[in-house]
Amino acid sequence: MPVDPPFICPHPCRPKLPLTTAASAKAVLLFDLDGTLIDDGRVTGPAVQEALDELDLPGTPPVERFRALSGIALLRILRLLDLPPELQPPYVQAMTRLIVQGAAVTFRGMEVVLRAQHERGLPVAVVTNKDRRRSRMALQATGLAPWVDVLLTPSETAQKPGPDMLLAACARLGIAPDRAVMIGDSTTDLRSARAAGIDTIACIWGAGTRRDLAAEQPRWLVEQPAALAALLGRITVPAAHGQRSLLLPGGHA
Repeated sequence: MPVDPPFICPHPCRPKLPLTTAASAKAVLLFDLDGTLIDDGRVTGPAVQEALDELDLPGTPPVERFRALSGIALLRILRLLDLPPELQPPYVQAMTRLIVQGAAVTFRGMEVVLRAQHERGLPVAVVTNKDRRRSRMALQATGLAPWVDVLLTPSETAQKPGPDMLLAACARLGIAPDRAVMIGDSTTDLRSARAAGIDTIACIWGAGTRRDLAAEQPRWLVEQPAALAALLGRITVPAAHGQRSLLLPGGHA
């Protein structure tokens, strides 16, 4: 008899939801990008190092601290790390080049998760604080673009951790926030969803630690993409009349 993969960990302080009732089932999936779908650690370190070198700044790039702040605005990350704002242009340039060269990759299993949910008829939105140009490039370079219906970035709405980006994604897809679920790897993702009244799945394979994510009291914690796939199969039902927005090249937003 098959068993579920190591597993879905509902936060002990939160009540469990009924899993498949029509009234409570989720009908829209909101995904963060870096650290959730894409392993940004493969490009962050080299990009930071290139930017430091271009400005002739000494020292070892604070890659782990940089990634730990994932999800917030780049200029704020630089300020928190006592790095000059002048680092932003060469960092973005280096990151863009690395993405084009194929350095960005998905976390193993996440393309399968995204494709499976799309094929089930569940609308998928990516909501990210990364700028739109690099986000589109990353989705296309990693092969995820065909499975994404809506992409929202700071070009269209206020950044996370405010609720605007997530609420805008729900509005575009014609689904009430309480029928959506946010999947992310950072406290920024979880706080944004809480502000929007949206349930959360915390992924612990990205930048956030289990301790920090659990402190935000997500509805669920998952340890690997296989567990996420199993959970989504239990808590989601495609909306009968969901409006799908198809604006990305090849048909997606």
